[in-house]
Amino acid sequence: MFHIQNGLCQINMRFNRHQLDFIQYPLNTHICLIAPPGSGKTQVTSARIAYLIKQGVAPQKILASTFNVKAADELTERLYDYQLPALPPIRNYHKVGSRMNRAFKKKGLIKHHQFIQQEWQVREKAKQILLQTASTDINPNDPATLEDFVSFISVVKSQLLSAEDTFTEKKYCARYECFIDGFEEYEKLREQQGFQTFDDLLYDPVRVLMSTPSAVAFVENHVDHILIDEFQDMNPITFALFSFIAGSRAYITGIGDDDQTINVYRGSDPFFIVSGFSEGLQNVAHLQLAETYRFGHITAIAANQLIQHNKIRHNKICVSGANTPHTQISLGYYDEQLSYRCPHQQSLLHTINKHLATGRDKRDVGVLLRTYHISPWIEFALIRERIPYRVEDGRSALSLPFVQGLKAFAALHIETEAEPPQVSLVIFLLNHPVLPVKRTLLSQLASLVAPSKTIADEDIDSIEPILSPYVKTIVRTRINSLNTALSQPWSQAISTYFESEIHGSYTQQIATRKQGNDIRNQSILVASLLLLKSASSGDDLLRRMTPSRDGEDAITIATLNSSKGCAWHTVIIPACVETILPYQHPDSPTDIEDERRLMYVGITRARQHLHLITTEKQGFHTALQAGHDSPLSTVSPTMKEPSRFLYEMRLPDSEAVGSAITLDKEITLKTTGDVSVIERYITTLEDIYNGE
Repeated sequence: MFHIQNGLCQINMRFNRHQLDFIQYPLNTHICLIAPPGSGKTQVTSARIAYLIKQGVAPQKILASTFNVKAADELTERLYDYQLPALPPIRNYHKVGSRMNRAFKKKGLIKHHQFIQQEWQVREKAKQILLQTASTDINPNDPATLEDFVSFISVVKSQLLSAEDTFTEKKYCARYECFIDGFEEYEKLREQQGFQTFDDLLYDPVRVLMSTPSAVAFVENHVDHILIDEFQDMNPITFALFSFIAGSRAYITGIGDDDQTINVYRGSDPFFIVSGFSEGLQNVAHLQLAETYRFGHITAIAANQLIQHNKIRHNKICVSGANTPHTQISLGYYDEQLSYRCPHQQSLLHTINKHLATGRDKRDVGVLLRTYHISPWIEFALIRERIPYRVEDGRSALSLPFVQGLKAFAALHIETEAEPPQVSLVIFLLNHPVLPVKRTLLSQLASLVAPSKTIADEDIDSIEPILSPYVKTIVRTRINSLNTALSQPWSQAISTYFESEIHGSYTQQIATRKQGNDIRNQSILVASLLLLKSASSGDDLLRRMTPSRDGEDAITIATLNSSKGCAWHTVIIPACVETILPYQHPDSPTDIEDERRLMYVGITRARQHLHLITTEKQGFHTALQAGHDSPLSTVSPTMKEPSRFLYEMRLPDSEAVGSAITLDKEITLKTTGDVSVIERYITTLEDIYNGE
C-alpha cells in the first residue's frame, strides 16, 4: 500500500498503486478510469480533486458530477476530510441540467415553468395522450402498456434521435408503433401546458444548445476539469450536456465500470465508457483499478467468470484485495414445479434466520429482486414470520389490489361488531377475482354485504335487472360467502371465504381459460392463505402488515437496479431462474448482456455471504460439477429452469480456487471446464503482490 500526503491537512490516506496512479496522473489529460465494485471509487475521486487543488487548480474551476444526490453528498463528505480551503461545485447530473434550465429561462430560451416531480403525475399526462393515440392493437388502460409508453418517452429523451429513429434502433415491439405519434403529441401537450419532468431537466437545455450558438457560448469553457462519476450510466443526452460545458477547455475524467451499466432502460449505453470516451479528444489516458475491498476471492472469481461472457466491455479482471473478508456463496432451492412461487420460501427464511442468529442486524440483509413481480411470495413469508422489512422504493406488494383485499377482509372482520363495513373495503374484496360486471355496479353491490345476511337473485335484480342468470349466480355466491365469513370466527372465516370461494373461483377460471395471470393470482392466494392462517385475528394480521417505520431495524428489499451503490453483509437473490433472471419481457427481445450486468451488480453487493435461490432441477448439480457454461435444456426456457448465470459463474471452481487462495493452499479444480479466467485471476494477483 502507498500513502499520499495532500499538503493541505494533517491526515494521510492509504491507497494501492493503481489508485495512486490515477490520483497523481498529469493534469493536462482526459482520463477514463474503470473502477470495479468496492474498489474505492469515491475515495480516489475525492483524492483526485484534492490533488488538483493542491496543484493549483482553483476549486471553482472544477465541476464534479454524480448520478444521484446520495452520491454527491457522499463525495462532499469525503472532501471535508481534506480540510480544503474551498470545495468545488458537486452536483448530480440533473442538478447540472436544472441550473442550466434556470439560466436559459431567464434568457427566454426555455418557456416551461411548471415542474412535475411525482411519477403518478407524469403517468396521468402520458395516459391522456395514450387514450388519444393508441392503436387498436393495445389497451391504453392497461397499466403495463402505460408503463411501457412512459418508459418510451424517457428513452427518447435520453437520445439525440427522433422518436421514430429511437423506436427503430431500440427494436420496440411493432404493436407499440403508435408510441411514435404519442411522443409527438405528448411534447405538444407539454408545450401547451408549460410543464417539465425529471427527464426534461437534461433534454430541454441540450435541445437549446443544439439549436442556439449563443447558448453554447454562454455555457462552454468556464471550467478546467470535469469529473463525472458513474460514467457507465452516460446516455447520449447527458454526454452531450457535459461536452457542451467542457467546450475546448476542460479536461474530462470519466469514472465508472462498464460491467455495471444497468440503467439501459433509461437510455444508458456502455458505448461511452467502452469506446466512446476517446472520440474527439486528444491526450487520453485509460486507467483501471484492479482490487476490490468489498468481497473475498470466491465471489470475485465467480463474478469474473460470469461477466467475461459479455462482449461489450473492457477486457479486465477484478481481484479481491489484501485483508478483504472471506465471502461465502451458497445455493438454496425451490420445488421445481412451483419455482419462485413457492409459498413457504424456506431457503430465504433459513438464510435470514441464520444471519440473525449471529446477532447481526436485520438491516445488514439485502434481498435483491430482478422485478417486483416476484415480491408477493417473499413479503408474505416475511410478514408470516414477523420479520420486519423495508421496500427500497416503496413498491411493496402490500399495495397490490389483491393484498388490499386481504387487509380489507381483516378490517371488515374487526368491524362486524362495531359498525357497517366501508364500501371501498368491500369493493376490494368483491372484485378479486374480477366479477363479470361493470365497475360502476360494485359500490351498489357492496350495499348487500352484511354479516349473516343471505341474498337472493331478487336482491341483485333490484340493483341491475339485466344481468344474466350465470352472472347473478357468481355475484350471489360471492356475496353470500363473504356475508357468512364475516359472521364466523377468524379461522373458520378464512376457510369459508378464501379457501372455498376465492380459491375455487380461480381454479374454475384456470380450467376455463388457462390465462397466466389467473395461475399467478391463485399462486399468490395460496401464499396468502399461509399468512392468513398464521394470524390469530384480523387485528393481528393488520398489525403484521403495518410497514416498518423509518429507522427501524429491518431487512431491505430492493431491485437489482436500485441496489447499485449499496452493500450488505448478507445478500439474497431469489428467483435465479430462466424468464426472471434473465428477465423475459413478453413484448421485446431480451438483451442478455444487460441482464448479465444486473446479475453481476447483484452478486457484488455481498460483503460476506451471497445466497442464490433457484429450482432443484434434476441434472443441475451434475451440470455444475461438469463445468457447463449454459443450461442443459435447449427448449424455450421456463421458470422451472435454473438461471444460465449460475452455470456461467462456475461455482464449484470459484469456491475451490477462492478458498485455496484464502487459506494459502494448493489449488485443485473441481471441473474440467475453461480455466482461462482463473489463470488470469491468479496472474493478476501475483502481479499486484509483486508490485508490477
